[in-house]
Amino acid sequence: MTAVPSTVVPPIDVSFVGERSGSTHTVEIEGEAVVLDESSDRLHLLNHTAALVWRCLDGTSTIESICEDLASELNAPLDVVIADTLRVAGNLFAEGLVDAIARSTASGELTEPRYWHRCDGVLWRQSLDAVVLLAPGEDEPIVLRGGGPAVWERLESPVTIEDLVRDLAAAHGSEEAQVEADVLELLDRLEAAGAVAVN
Repeated sequence: MTAVPSTVVPPIDVSFVGERSGSTHTVEIEGEAVVLDESSDRLHLLNHTAALVWRCLDGTSTIESICEDLASELNAPLDVVIADTLRVAGNLFAEGLVDAIARSTASGELTEPRYWHRCDGVLWRQSLDAVVLLAPGEDEPIVLRGGGPAVWERLESPVTIEDLVRDLAAAHGSEEAQVEADVLELLDRLEAAGAVAVN
């Protein structure tokens, strides 16, 4: 039996809408929960806080709305509840116990998350300050400099543009708007070359 690890970086934000995976079965014991994941044949022990968040992941509520309800119910500071909930929900997502349903836009609309990732078959090498890659079927290599190598590294596993921009902005102390513009331009270039894809 394993507990959900506390070191996983949450790949989500307050706009995230998640749902408990259909392969999971839950037994609650004195405020805590034991979750069986049939897809991996593993048991996960959730403490009181994790079990509380687990019950709220219903496939319709954003993390933000869940946190507002929990903060009111527990009479706790909203910023503390948000931090704890993002950590727990991120760990549950990383363990495959929660499915990403959608993200909430500013208008309240729900949109399906889109994940960017490297394409199979891309040849690449990294030097001290650059990444050189060659996509399948291409004759000319692409050289990534500046922030390009960090983007390529992050694309090792599927990531949304929101999470990619947030992580890079935080790592480099930059404005998210500028980072987003630069990242989108780079992703368009890499997608056109067949080096990355989004789905």
